[in-house]
Amino acid sequence: MRTTHTSFILKLKERNPESWDEFVSSYHSLFVSIIRRNGVPERDVGDILQEVFVRLYQVLPRFNYQRSKGTFNGWLKRVVVNTITDWRRKHSRQEQFLKNCNTAIHGSALQRNRLTSESVLTSRVDLFEEAVSALRDRVNRQTWACFEEHALKGRNANDVASELSTSVNAVYVNTSRVMSQIREYCLERIAT
Repeated sequence: MRTTHTSFILKLKERNPESWDEFVSSYHSLFVSIIRRNGVPERDVGDILQEVFVRLYQVLPRFNYQRSKGTFNGWLKRVVVNTITDWRRKHSRQEQFLKNCNTAIHGSALQRNRLTSESVLTSRVDLFEEAVSALRDRVNRQTWACFEEHALKGRNANDVASELSTSVNAVYVNTSRVMSQIREYCLERIAT
């Protein structure tokens, strides 16, 4: 790994444009290598790399370099690995949410044996969109914003919490509440 001088770190903390260009240029290939070694699919490497640089841009002004706690490069590696971990969690939650909706909608539709496989898919998407539209106006704005940003847009709960001036736990709770209401809505519509 390359060594980074303290003066360079200070320029990054001050968001010096030339230093940031040099930083991105110098660390791009290293970060890509770390991301690939962690088994990220090639199609997602660019997205994670972008998220890494955004995070670093946000946190570096508050970064307090203490050599006794490890190297700057070691810290950078932890930021990359933590970004990958958050990305995996986010994708796992999105997949689970879609799977739950799919199970609720698909299971009931199959029990009734009224729909063909192609129309089941179209029906599921339509029903989900109907549920989202119907519930949007019934749900508290803050609760809906948590759900929309975290579940629908796949944003990190910490970022959503910060943006909405709420706790991370509130983001998870509100997202779960809306997801439950969507499942209930879908099941009621299928039953009628």
